[in-house]
This record gives sequence, C-alpha cells and structure tokens, in this order.
Amino acid sequence: MAGVVDLRRRTRLGLLHALSPRAAATSVTPMAKFGIQQLRNANQRLLLRELYRNGPLSRAELARRTRLSRPSVSSIMRDLLDEGLVAEQGMGVSSGGKPPILVAFLDDARQIAAVDLSCNRLDGALTDLRGRFQARVSHPLDRRDGDAVLASLFAGLDQLLEQRRRPLLGIGISTPGLVDTGTGMVHYAANLRWRKLPLANLVQERYGVRTWVANDANMAAVGELGFGKGSSGDSLVLLQAGLGVGAGLVINGELYLGAGAAAGEIGFMGLPTCDEELGTRNGAANGWPGIVDLETLAGSQALLAQAR
Repeated sequence: MAGVVDLRRRTRLGLLHALSPRAAATSVTPMAKFGIQQLRNANQRLLLRELYRNGPLSRAELARRTRLSRPSVSSIMRDLLDEGLVAEQGMGVSSGGKPPILVAFLDDARQIAAVDLSCNRLDGALTDLRGRFQARVSHPLDRRDGDAVLASLFAGLDQLLEQRRRPLLGIGISTPGLVDTGTGMVHYAANLRWRKLPLANLVQERYGVRTWVANDANMAAVGELGFGKGSSGDSLVLLQAGLGVGAGLVINGELYLGAGAAAGEIGFMGLPTCDEELGTRNGAANGWPGIVDLETLAGSQALLAQAR
C-alpha cells in the first residue's frame, strides 16, 4: 500500500538488517551467488533478532527456535563471532550430555549516531545497539539560514563522532518537514529554510556510513511504538507541538505516510479565526482570507506571543 511503512520490520528488524555482515563468497554463477547471499543474510538477521530479543541461547536452541539446520546455525555463528556482533558467554543447562555453550548478542558491538532538529537547537547522541546513551551534544540552531543549519548539523556530528569508541553502524536524523524516507530527501522544511535538500546523500558522502533521514513526528511515533507508551499496542496518533506542529500516525503496526509523505503535516491545516487582524495578515500570506494555519495558532512562537 502506498504511503505505508511497515514498522514491525523497520523498528525491530531494520537494525538487525543493518547489522548483517557480508555473506561468504562462493564459487557459483553471479545470479546464483546473489540468491545464496540474500538467503544467508536473511538467516543472519533471523538469528541476530532471536539473540537480540531472547539471548543468550545455545546453537541448538537457536536452531529449534528459527527452524534452521544446526550446520547452518553453526556456520552463521562463526561469521557473527568474527564480526564481533555476538560472543560466547558461559555454559547452558545440560539435558543429559555435554553442557551447551551459550551465545549472546553484544549491545556495544556498534554505535549509532542520532540527531534531532525539531526544536530551536540540535540534540545529538551516540547510543549502543539497545538505544542507551553513551555521549550527547546540544547547541542552538540559526534557523534563518538553511546553509547555517546544515553547517551546525555537521559540527554536531563531528563533535559526536570524536567521542566514538566502537565502529559506527549508521546515522539517523530527525527533521521537521516533508521528507522522503526512502531517499533521505528533505523536500520542504520551512522552519529550517530547506527545500529539495538531499540530506542523506550529503551526510553519507561526508562520513562514509549509511544515513537515514525521516520526519520528526514520524520518528517520535516510531519511538513510542518501539520503546514508549505505544509498545503494548498496534495503533497510535502522536501529536507534536513545538516550533512547528505535526503528527505521526501508526495504524495496525504500520507507519502511515500518505501521499507525498504529508499525512502528518497538520501544521498547515487551515482553521477559521475570529481574530480579524490575524486572519487578514495570515490570509495575505497564504491566500486564504480569514483562515489561519494550525501552526500559527498553536506553535511555540504563537503561544509565547500570546503569553507576552
């Protein structure tokens, strides 16, 4: 379905997809080799997911839970041990023979850099593979100039990565605006003065690691589904009000983006107003006489102006 992102896969398997190490080379035809590598990578992700959720486990228990053959599990475990993603960790309980060796997922095998641009400042963090903070940075953003915002983003990432102690898995960026999550293109972010900015490509070229870019409200909804109040359910609507106003929608475990990824862009929803001066001023700007967008009424700048 257009406009839908499968969160079950992206939030719970997406990390493990990125963690999957390279497949072993085999002397077969290119097309067959591609198929074998894809299958092996899928099995690696399956085993990593099981260890991530339920480890430590023995190889025999992994084979039983995933329904993979024991030789396949043993072969893949050797690759994962070589990559430093898992480690042998003690002995399990014997069922009559030699006690099995347990294998555990290593939470600190890689680090992830995350940056949020949704407020008047940049907030960044380095985390382990469980999302636990290991380093943080924060500094103001000059939103009057899109180039200055981009320079601040690079400066924040530089500062974060100076504190890196493990290989970097990737970079995630949360930004307001209309974002193509597939390409990392920011089509329009009014509060950052960005238009048609290939943000993911720019960051990848600078740091040489895979980069994900998504709308801030959608990312907040993903976070709530995976780690917060929404973790016990399948559907939620998250409303985010700050400098801008937006929403993230999760329906039956799927993030709904809508046409042009604009489903949650409620900040530009027009509302009638009794404030004649505000209606006239806003109408002159957007061509809707007597109509005011929600962000103008409920954004942080509007609320601060009312408080003064």
